Amino acid sequence: MTEPSPEITGPGGVHGGADPGEAYERHCRRLLRLAYPPRFIQTRGEEVLGTLLDLAEPFLARAGLTGGQG
Repeated sequence: MTEPSPEITGPGGVHGGADPGEAYERHCRRLLRLAYPPRFIQTRGEEVLGTLLDLAEPFLARAGLTGGQG
């Protein structure tokens, strides 16, 4: 049996007990993997992720697929 990657584990174990900011970052990384091809993620993924994290509202738990507000 393989162990979960550190990307999806938090201090409380798999998907549990993590800082909300860390959970938001993991969620954004998942959305990037769904929305963009691997080569784009390799070259620009950190830049896009940084932008998402910079624009996130305080205590935001999830990024939406629509990107709309309100």
